[in-house]
Amino acid sequence: MVELSFICVYTLECIFKVFANGWMLQEHSYLRDYWNILDFIIVITSWITYFISDSSISVVRSIRILRTLRTLTAFPELRALIKIMVNIIPEMGNLMALCLITVICFSAIAIQLFSGILAHRCVLESTLSDPPNFATETWLKMPEGH
Repeated sequence: MVELSFICVYTLECIFKVFANGWMLQEHSYLRDYWNILDFIIVITSWITYFISDSSISVVRSIRILRTLRTLTAFPELRALIKIMVNIIPEMGNLMALCLITVICFSAIAIQLFSGILAHRCVLESTLSDPPNFATETWLKMPEGH
C-alpha cells in the first residue's frame, strides 16, 4: 500500500512536469533534462515491478535502488555535488596514474632490497603444485645455494 502511494505521487509529479514543460520537443521540456530522465526511468520501472511480481524480473526489481536517487532532484545542493563529482573523474584518473607509478617504484625498490633474503629460511616440504597441509608437513632447512 505504501509502495503504491509513493509510485502514484511520483507519477503525478512526472505528469505535472510534462504538462508544465512539454514532453520533449521544446527547449526546456521534460525529457531534455537528465534528472527528469532518471525520474521517468524510476517511475516506469516502479510500475513494472508493481504489476509484474514474477521472479524472472529480479533485475528490474534491483533497479528499485534508484528510487533513493530521487532525493537528488529535490535538493539542488545534492545535484551540485553530484555534478562536481562527475566533473572530477578525469582528474581522479591522473591521480590514480600517479599512485600506480609510486607503487611500481616502491615495488622495484622492495624487490632489490629483499631479493634472496629468504634463501636460508625454513620452508615446508611440499611442492608448489600441492597445497601445504600444515598439520602433517615437516619443516626442512633450505639447502645452501638456493
